[in-house]
Amino acid sequence: MKSSSTLPASLTEMKSNMFTVKRPFSTSHSSVDSKEMKKFQLLAHKWWDEEGEYAALHSMNDIRVPFIRDTLLSMSSNYHLGNPLSGIKILDVGCGGGLLSEPLGRLGASVTGIDPVEDNIRTADQHKSFDPVLAKRIQYKSSSLEEIVEESMETFDVIVASEVVEHVADLETFIKCCSQVLKKK
Repeated sequence: MKSSSTLPASLTEMKSNMFTVKRPFSTSHSSVDSKEMKKFQLLAHKWWDEEGEYAALHSMNDIRVPFIRDTLLSMSSNYHLGNPLSGIKILDVGCGGGLLSEPLGRLGASVTGIDPVEDNIRTADQHKSFDPVLAKRIQYKSSSLEEIVEESMETFDVIVASEVVEHVADLETFIKCCSQVLKKK
């Protein structure tokens, strides 16, 4: 095994940019990448500009929302007319400004959106406030996935991490944390 002094500069840089989260009974690192957080911090106010920085994510909803809905409906016999995802608890990891959380909430799902960037959560909360139906269905938390695992015994039927893994510093930790908050069938 190579020492960190012989690691390529990019890997050494990646390791130095990883947040270390101190948790009781755990020595793991966080999957949150500090460089990515800084980047999204600067763009937090632009989430709902359909022609701006996040235009591609807005247009992807035309495909990913029906895909998620149809996949979930194919696995369930409980169909609720008008609210097809009613009764389904979704964790939207890296929710940003709520671009995916909101349409899933409008389909009846109970959505918890988490993002480590507080300004993203403020943007999501502010936008959610324009639709009173969403106030009951969506809650946002400024939190990492690891913090959700450590702080909560809550589990979810579905975990969505759309356009997130490419921004994760420690994919193995990220996946382990996802499995810990996913309901066991």
